Amino acid sequence: MKEVLEILPLISAIAVVVLSLFVFFQKGKNPLASVFFLLNLTIGIWLLGTWLLFKNCADIEKAIFWDRFIYYGVVFIPAIAYHFSCIFAGLKRKKSIIFGYFLSALFFGATNTKFFLSGLNYYPSGVCHSKAQILHGAFLFYFFIYISLLFLNLYRVSKTEDYDKKNQAKYIFFAFAILGLMGSSGFLSAYGVNFLYSFAYLAGLVSVAVLTYAIMRHHLFDVKIIATEVLVSLIVLSLFTEIFLVESVAEFAIKFTIFLLTALFGYLLVRSVLKEVRTREELEVLTEKLKSANARLRRLDEAKSEFISVASHQLRAPLTSIKGYSSMVLEGSYGRIPEEMKKIIERIYLSSQRLILTIGDFLDISRIESGKMKYEFTDFDFKELVKSIADDFAANIKNKEGIELKFVPAAGDFKIKADYGKIRQVVSNLIDNALKYTPKGEVVVSLDKTADGSGVLLKIKDSGVGMSSETIAALFQKFSRAKGISKLHTDGSGLGLYVASEMVKAHGGRAWAESEGEGKGSVFFVELPISPRVENGGKKG
Repeated sequence: MKEVLEILPLISAIAVVVLSLFVFFQKGKNPLASVFFLLNLTIGIWLLGTWLLFKNCADIEKAIFWDRFIYYGVVFIPAIAYHFSCIFAGLKRKKSIIFGYFLSALFFGATNTKFFLSGLNYYPSGVCHSKAQILHGAFLFYFFIYISLLFLNLYRVSKTEDYDKKNQAKYIFFAFAILGLMGSSGFLSAYGVNFLYSFAYLAGLVSVAVLTYAIMRHHLFDVKIIATEVLVSLIVLSLFTEIFLVESVAEFAIKFTIFLLTALFGYLLVRSVLKEVRTREELEVLTEKLKSANARLRRLDEAKSEFISVASHQLRAPLTSIKGYSSMVLEGSYGRIPEEMKKIIERIYLSSQRLILTIGDFLDISRIESGKMKYEFTDFDFKELVKSIADDFAANIKNKEGIELKFVPAAGDFKIKADYGKIRQVVSNLIDNALKYTPKGEVVVSLDKTADGSGVLLKIKDSGVGMSSETIAALFQKFSRAKGISKLHTDGSGLGLYVASEMVKAHGGRAWAESEGEGKGSVFFVELPISPRVENGGKKG
């Protein structure tokens, strides 16, 4: 055990020096790298002095000398570590930094006095440590105050919006947690505590390795990769130490093989975890970008809806005037007009009528998407509403050959509570749609109760052009029209069914369509509850 404790500080000291030089030469004049180099220098003095202390435990004077040499580095660790955190956090703490170095300098001078260290403690493991005196206790108080201030600085960084910086702060926090908790356990031996404090010297190496990683890498890392690397490093380092303690060639071969295999599998483990973390981090970056893109799209969508609403209102007034005046001209309010002129004015009237209906759909969409659509719920007979709409359409197609409209209601009461105007708009839209796309044949409108009796079911069946399954899947979406439908009607906007579906949903009902295929007719269904269940997309008026 003694041999293991003796060699660990030496190996750690060499590794710390190598890492500090690597960062220093890589980062050049970077202030963080310079302070990091000083920090590593003090940790290196601590570890090297510990190795020399263990080698000279038999000679009291030499042991005390090397223990004091240890503190030549250790007393500066709090000030330098705090200085490091200030630079990393971008904080200007000049006075507290200078005061820290001043206190370190005072304790540096005190290390050579009997008021700091005096005498030796020996332990069963074969190692030794000087006995702490009153000034050593004062140093510990200073040590923990400045390390606490360091963690406070890192906490401030963790609250910033800089994602890279926050993740680097995790690394640095982890490194100083190891140095502050595990490393400080080495102080216990100065107070006569029989503690296997070899972990303290591993803490120096591991903390420096993690800090090196944090400085050199600017990727977005996670505590998972840190923990994996630390665990693998500790295992590999322990096995490497065991190689130097063998007593035969056979034992050397076995331990060296175990070391190589562990190092290889450890490397593969770290690489796989790193790959997983990088993949997740890339996904996080993409997620953040998508969030920003979605926010911009929402703003654009809101602007679009606002534009549609304003534009629709502005267009509606002149179109209503055009429709009104053309109607008056057709009725002879301004005198008799020639037959040729009458046909042109009829086209103007019908075109303005179609535009008004389309603008109405746009306004409805704007209100639905902004949640401003209001619903005035009243009690009325749904059967009477559907019958009146069917009668109006039947009168309009009276002179149209080859098509018939039938209304077939079931017996019973069909009173519901709903928005009369909105439901009339829905039913009118669906019957009109069925008639438009049924060149010849019949449209049958039937009405019945739902299976459980809690609602009403409207069915509009036609013998028209029919639809494919692909068309049905997109039928109730905005600007969706059946394939090839424009050959029959070119004036459809693809908005009517979407608006109808949303209005039905707002009542707590549902609308859907079925068809056996193109050329085989279609069936549209509307299911409404007897009592309204207002859903999103509208509010009760």
